[in-house]
Amino acid sequence: MNALEAAKVAEAALEDKLGEDIKVLDLRGLSNIADCFVIASGKNANQLHAMANEVEQKLFQQGVKLHHSASSAVFGSGIYFPYD
Repeated sequence: MNALEAAKVAEAALEDKLGEDIKVLDLRGLSNIADCFVIASGKNANQLHAMANEVEQKLFQQGVKLHHSASSAVFGSGIYFPYD
C-alpha cells in the first residue's frame, strides 16, 4: 500500500468517527519528510482519541504499522501518527 492509499484509508476512518475539515495533502515530490499529511478536526479530546484509534485500527487491518512502537501522541488538539 502506498502513502496516498494509506492516507485515503485514514480519511475514511476519520469520516467514520465524524472528523471535521478532513484534508489529505499529497506532498510527494514536495517534501523530504512525508509523502502525505492527513489533517482533521475534532470537537473534544474524547473524539480525537476515538478518531486516532479508528485510524490506527483501519491502517493496521490493511497491514500498515506505526513507525514507532509507541502509540499515537496527542499534542493539544492534534494527533501525530509516525507511519512509514
